[in-house]
Amino acid sequence: MNEQFLIAVIASGSALLGAAIGQLGQVVQHWLSTRHERRVVLRQKYEQMATLVGELTVHIVASADPEAAPPALDPQSLDSRLATLRSLVLLYFPELGAPIEALAKDTVAFHSALRNSTYADLQGTSANFGNSRRVANEAIRTFASKYT
Repeated sequence: MNEQFLIAVIASGSALLGAAIGQLGQVVQHWLSTRHERRVVLRQKYEQMATLVGELTVHIVASADPEAAPPALDPQSLDSRLATLRSLVLLYFPELGAPIEALAKDTVAFHSALRNSTYADLQGTSANFGNSRRVANEAIRTFASKYT
């Protein structure tokens, strides 16, 4: 009787172990799939953020030249892009908060100066904008390998 009981215990233990290994495989596969999907989303959001920084730069520089091909960026569109940029940084890339916030502040100041200031005022805001843009682009470049 002991032999039959031992055989039954071994058989049921083997069946349970086989089921557990099968479930473990599914759990690992789900974890890997979720991890991959998260990396894809982060890469897309990072590219969106970098594109917004580039678009702001193009439109602000174009606003400085009234004869440039792209139309000047209107304040409402500027606010919308800056809000999107700030949201992306806040939600996904907090390590880029300081450089992007400085860029946003200097973008608004330069845009405002383009509309309302003298040439002397433009020189200071232009220099600040250029420096903030350089720092933000460098920060984006620094963290790119983490997200792409």
